[in-house]
Amino acid sequence: MTIVKNTQINFNNENFCTNIYGLPGAGKTTLAFSAPGTLLIGFDKGVKRIKPEHRTDIISINSYQELLNDVKTLQFKQYQNS
Repeated sequence: MTIVKNTQINFNNENFCTNIYGLPGAGKTTLAFSAPGTLLIGFDKGVKRIKPEHRTDIISINSYQELLNDVKTLQFKQYQNS
């Protein structure tokens, strides 16, 4: 087994994609908000359940088509490079 110290790993300019699954209230969204440059894409209008001190930027989506349109905007693209 090789243990790599966190100081030996350079995560600069790396993008991560993950799925987080859990029961409501488990802290999934709060965990996601801890990442730098996070934009919450809210489909369920549930951001009000997150404590204000943990919130970051949010867009509220009503349909998948609306999301497809939004990802093409310059405003959205600033989050892709965070």
